[in-house]
Amino acid sequence: MKKLALLLILASSAFAKFPDESDARIKFKHVKGLPTAKNLIALNAAKNFEGFDYDLTKGKIEAAMYNMKIDKVEELKQETLELLMRVSTVEKLNMDRSEPIAVEGLINEIKLIESQLENIDIDTINFEGLDLIKEQIENKTFDLEELLVEL
Repeated sequence: MKKLALLLILASSAFAKFPDESDARIKFKHVKGLPTAKNLIALNAAKNFEGFDYDLTKGKIEAAMYNMKIDKVEELKQETLELLMRVSTVEKLNMDRSEPIAVEGLINEIKLIESQLENIDIDTINFEGLDLIKEQIENKTFDLEELLVEL
């Protein structure tokens, strides 16, 4: 009970510290499209510093987000490669069986995801699109686990 009360106090104090849009010199609409509230808080906090350059700060945030997208794509490529290696191992184990399980479809679907990642345009893809690809990889991992149960 004490933990819940403490959590409520912390949450209410954090909410009270969030800047009101009417008080801000930088309106929230200027940073629309940035994915997190942390960016909004950072820009509104920075407005009070002398020599604050809104365009420079926005550019730094956009550059950081661009680098985050590149890192996310590289991470997804690595996960896809690992999944493909696991499927090929299952395929080799499957060859020894009298009634092999079809894994070609799963391999083709994973290669399609790999192709999507190779041809991705970092400038136009958003984080939601990357999350959808991540979800596809997780679904294929689940499909692989089901195949392993059948083996």
